[in-house]
Amino acid sequence: MKWFNLFLFAACGSLAGQSITSVEYPDGSPIPLKEASAALGFSIPVKLSFFIPDSAAAGLSRLLNASGYLDHKIELKTLQTDSSSYKLLVNINPGPEATLRSLKITGEGVDSMLNGVRGLSFIEGSTYNEGEMSALFAEILDHLEELGFPFARLTIGSITTTYSPDSSSLFADVSVTLDRSRQAVISKIEISGNEGTSPDVILREINVKAGDIYRPGKSSLITARLNKLRFFEPVPVPEFYFNEKDEGILKITVKETNTNNFDGVIGYIPPGQNEETGYLTGLVNISMRNLFGTGRNFSFKWQQLSRNSQELDLSYTEPWLLGLPLSITPRLYQRKQDTLYVDRVIELSAEYFAGENFSLALNFSSRSVIPTLFERPVFTVFNSTITTGGIGLRYDTRDDPISPTGGINFFSYFAISNKKINGPAEFITQGQQLQLNLRKITFDLDLYFEVFSRNIAAFGVSVREIQGDLLEDSDLFRLGDNSTLRGYREEQFRGNRVAWTNLEYRFLLTRRSYLFAFFDTGYYLLSGDNNRGIVEATAVKTGYGFGMSFETGIGLLSVSYALASGEGFSDGKIHFGIINQF
Repeated sequence: MKWFNLFLFAACGSLAGQSITSVEYPDGSPIPLKEASAALGFSIPVKLSFFIPDSAAAGLSRLLNASGYLDHKIELKTLQTDSSSYKLLVNINPGPEATLRSLKITGEGVDSMLNGVRGLSFIEGSTYNEGEMSALFAEILDHLEELGFPFARLTIGSITTTYSPDSSSLFADVSVTLDRSRQAVISKIEISGNEGTSPDVILREINVKAGDIYRPGKSSLITARLNKLRFFEPVPVPEFYFNEKDEGILKITVKETNTNNFDGVIGYIPPGQNEETGYLTGLVNISMRNLFGTGRNFSFKWQQLSRNSQELDLSYTEPWLLGLPLSITPRLYQRKQDTLYVDRVIELSAEYFAGENFSLALNFSSRSVIPTLFERPVFTVFNSTITTGGIGLRYDTRDDPISPTGGINFFSYFAISNKKINGPAEFITQGQQLQLNLRKITFDLDLYFEVFSRNIAAFGVSVREIQGDLLEDSDLFRLGDNSTLRGYREEQFRGNRVAWTNLEYRFLLTRRSYLFAFFDTGYYLLSGDNNRGIVEATAVKTGYGFGMSFETGIGLLSVSYALASGEGFSDGKIHFGIINQF
């Protein structure tokens, strides 16, 4: 193969102080002039004494070869333009652009192993181009990695060129040798750092066992699966190597976080105007997210919200029921709402994980709403029993459930409820409908995007709606808190339809701690009911501010300072909350 011929005509005399100040291509160039000049390997001006013709011609020749001009000629000539300046004339005879006639890959098991490499179907017959060849080789090696041959190598044996009989066309035949090396079979799985978590919990979650073929693409899936457990600090990518016995070792290293916590807070609210005594507020939160290292989850929460309002929430999760990717969660929830009513829910939820990112949820619950009895009858809500069945779908690609840097979290839920009115008898009028059907719709979508290193943009939109002929206060959705609309009082707004958006810009201090600025919008609609004297109310609200979130044993603690639209800085509200807890 003839790569280039070099001719250099230099003026006689001393080269000291003389420079090449320009480059010209009298016959043009088959490749862009800017790329051709860069391939020469120097910048104008260059001292004539520093100019190395062989090196410049070789650089340009490599570029021409890579572009398919495999039988080119190059002539370099320097001409003096004045006493201290020269110009470089670059004459290129590119010859015909080569066509890749054949690509022959040889090696053990080539025919079966390269099935599915799409690029092989298009490369032959195309113009010879080293960039496209490199991309094809990368595709082949990626394909072999997924087949369990991460140490495979491709070696170009020869590139031969042949002209057509009339010398008008040039063809290239490339011979490549494939050495697939040994297959990466996992002989052992070594787990370190799991001081309290059973190895069986980790092994069932990663869905990899001894005897499996190691595929690098699965490493990121293993990391994502373990991070979703929220038992560990961010898990690094597992290592694979062969030990001195030639055994394939998959090594998984974790570092446990504190998953069992007891938190208690007590406070005293002094009497307000027209009040004789103050009252106590408090919070008791017991969280065991990895009970006895088995992956089971137990939580107990009691909170005194105000003088007459309190919540009780008790739940337990049994994962991998009967060895299936199925979790079951029974739950008891009770809320005393001021002096109006008690809302009690007994619930059973099941979630089936149908793949890496999809899960299907079923929910059944029985709910009782019990109005407070007064000496003189006052209507608050009906005494009712509500039986609900619902189905939900989740799609979750977040790289970390606590502090994502990328991915999507989508959840939609639809439920049908049968509401039976039991009393009070004195408020049930003639013709009152005692059996009602309610429909509930839930929609959540969260998007996360890493703008650049440690800077994350997060956007979320949520919609809630309940439909039915008779909606009471206990049926309505609440809007206004740390997880919905910030800048307003807790549960300040209520409606049968609510929606909100959250836009945050985050700066990561650590992997799971960050500063953030936010802008929230909220919408609510309370439909009117002339028969019950309810006036329709609707509004759109906005809030904005800044805050900090940092990881604790019971979840991500978020503290923010928020302002409602139109408020001054001194009117802002401080929000505390645990997010991404369960």
